[in-house]
Amino acid sequence: MIENPDQSSLRQSVNDELLAARDGAVLIHHSSAGKIRVTGADALDLLHRLSTNDLLQLKPNSSSSTVFVTDKGRIVDLAHVLVLPDHLLLLTTVGQESKLRSWIAKYTITEDIQLEIVSKEYVHYLIIGPEAPKFVNSAFSIVPKVNEIYEVNVEERTIILNRRNEFNVDTFDILCRSQDASVVHALLLQKGGYLRTMHQAGYQHSRITNGIPSEFELTDRFNPYEVNLQHLISPTKGCYIGQEVIARLDTYQKVQRRLVELVFDRFVPLLDGPVPLFQDSEEVGLLTSVVEIPHLDGFAALGVVRKDKVSTGDTLQVHRESFDAMGIVIRLFCSDPQ
Repeated sequence: MIENPDQSSLRQSVNDELLAARDGAVLIHHSSAGKIRVTGADALDLLHRLSTNDLLQLKPNSSSSTVFVTDKGRIVDLAHVLVLPDHLLLLTTVGQESKLRSWIAKYTITEDIQLEIVSKEYVHYLIIGPEAPKFVNSAFSIVPKVNEIYEVNVEERTIILNRRNEFNVDTFDILCRSQDASVVHALLLQKGGYLRTMHQAGYQHSRITNGIPSEFELTDRFNPYEVNLQHLISPTKGCYIGQEVIARLDTYQKVQRRLVELVFDRFVPLLDGPVPLFQDSEEVGLLTSVVEIPHLDGFAALGVVRKDKVSTGDTLQVHRESFDAMGIVIRLFCSDPQ
């Protein structure tokens, strides 16, 4: 692979960002994620009855992730639920806020609940990495516990600060009003000490290597077990939409596919969505995510493959009209119920 100077520079930048995320902390602009404000006396109860996780245990100023699934157990969306003093805020997958709002509204009959898309009202930053708590403390003089929320006043501006730890990645959500973004961004860079900014290519590399599904995996092609979301399925809560199917997958060990990390020898564009993965001449799964900028030995990728056919070290192929590509499976993510 021959790189031009711009590609080489970008590759080095991605490598530096990944090292910072591994050993220190990075700041990520994440405002493309959707946001829905939810109000009404029945809001939390309804979301609990519509999704996989136990939300009734949430108190004000706490948070949890949950998965909304169809009656067939297929994914509608993954959302992080923030319980604020006077409303709920759902952080959705990129571009999925309208879809999720419509799906919740479909199951709203007599409940007192209002759903409003507020994606443009907020700017959303992430700070991730083992040193993230130190940087957050430097900026805000407070470090939330996992799934704890603080509303912090900085220069007469309110900032929502939330902490979560999913997929073994310590993550801080920082949300502010759009009109306050420049002030908050400057605060993070000035008071946070040396905090490196991670750009989109680096973030996608980090997401893939940590087995974090995004809009490419969070579709009705898959159930939560198949895309590394088993930790968000409560085994003890009562009924919810799709619960019967999800329970059968667990009870009868019917989960047939799993998320895997691959390294490809060339970039595979996914302009029309996932493409088939082959082992020799047999189709064994779908390639769902690929990062365009190479890191180390190739192009990082995620796929959803048959558990009975694919193991670590296996070589899988993509066959397109214009070219073929080869990928090696380097990691299997868990698909077993908790």
